[in-house]
Amino acid sequence: MTALPTLDCFLPWLNQALTVRIAPDLAVPLVLTKAEALEVVEYPGRTFDPFDLRFRGAHQVFLDQGIYPFEIPSFGLVDIFLVPLGHDDLGYIYQAVFH
Repeated sequence: MTALPTLDCFLPWLNQALTVRIAPDLAVPLVLTKAEALEVVEYPGRTFDPFDLRFRGAHQVFLDQGIYPFEIPSFGLVDIFLVPLGHDDLGYIYQAVFH
C-alpha cells in the first residue's frame, strides 16, 4: 500500500508550482496557494488528519473536476481529486480536500 500524503508533504511547496500530468505527454504547473489543516472529527479507523489545498493555474488551461497525477518532490506521484472553484484575474482556482 502506498503511503498517503499529509499536510506536511505540501507545506514546503506553498506558493510554488507543482507539476500536474494532464496527458501522458503534457504537464501543466499549478501553484499551491493555500495548505491548511481542517477540523479533526474523531471516528474509528481515522488514519490521518484532514487538510485543504488550493491551487492556481493559468487562464490558458482549464482543468475539469477530476483526478490528476501531481508530481510532489520528495514524495512522488500522487493522484489528487481537483475541484474548480472559479477564476480571477490571475487564473483558475482549484481545491483539493483530504479527509
